[in-house]
Amino acid sequence: MTLETGDVRTNFWSNAAGAHVGIPPTSLYQPIREKVEATMQGHSNPPGQHSREKWAKEVVDDLLGTTLIGRVSHAFGGPPSHIRRGYLAWTMYIVSLLLPYWVLDWLYWRACELGKLRDAVASKDSRKKTQ
Repeated sequence: MTLETGDVRTNFWSNAAGAHVGIPPTSLYQPIREKVEATMQGHSNPPGQHSREKWAKEVVDDLLGTTLIGRVSHAFGGPPSHIRRGYLAWTMYIVSLLLPYWVLDWLYWRACELGKLRDAVASKDSRKKTQ
């Protein structure tokens, strides 16, 4: 059985609030430090996350066969081979079926500002070669 989960609201970020969350000054990711640290601190999480209780109940119900997905799977001999639960889990699955992976990669590339990182690394490499 494979569990593909979307976003789930937990206490992770509030529990981690006391710890220093950041990247060191020598990190390769310094050019996109603000984006990286916002992600590390949970600021980029979507507002529609499912509660952990809702997520857990749906997963268990799928395994026990009390949901449509679970009933269909059990009718064919057992629990489902794939369970997709959590915020946007099904949406991302459907999008991955409809779009080529390079489109998803491109969207993540833009959202994470990896172009800035690439340019900074390329600039640093070209300075090394000219020295």
